[in-house]
Amino acid sequence: MVDIPEGGVLLPVPAGWVQIPATDLADPARRAQIAAQYPGSGTLLDQTDRLNGQAAPVFLAVDPTAADRSEPLAANLSVLATQPSVGGPLLDLAAGFIADGMAETLGATTPPIRERVPTQVGDAVRIRMEVPPRDGHEIVAAAWVIGAPRATLLITILGPKEALDMLDPDTFAAALIRNAGDTP
Repeated sequence: MVDIPEGGVLLPVPAGWVQIPATDLADPARRAQIAAQYPGSGTLLDQTDRLNGQAAPVFLAVDPTAADRSEPLAANLSVLATQPSVGGPLLDLAAGFIADGMAETLGATTPPIRERVPTQVGDAVRIRMEVPPRDGHEIVAAAWVIGAPRATLLITILGPKEALDMLDPDTFAAALIRNAGDTP
């Protein structure tokens, strides 16, 4: 479990994945290294820049084995945070904008499917979409927009299906927990 203090949550991260904190994601030199080392991560980080400060990347975990394989995209888990934490209709509205943006960015082949799901950390909307294969690899794209204790979080799981077979997105979301200092 990794502490995401910006959101007041503990996040499960696959064992052995490289963990990249917010300080590294804010450093242009470190971001360039990440982009060079992990396929597709440069595009992911560039997309966060297009948010114009509306949400900030606060955590990235990357499967390090992707650097040694021919996959077009390193399996990754990313967290963006924005203030304030929202719920109810505002959460649904935010999730709609996010789903549309993700679908456009990833070239989704079908409209995103959004549905409310309970989590231990707050109201959430799960987003799933089908994206075209890349270089013969089926791509998994799943996201959750969560009204967490300290912020609204966008948590995404993205990468080749074969690299993510051991990571069930719904099981992952169910494992999120609040930091001990954040009461319901």
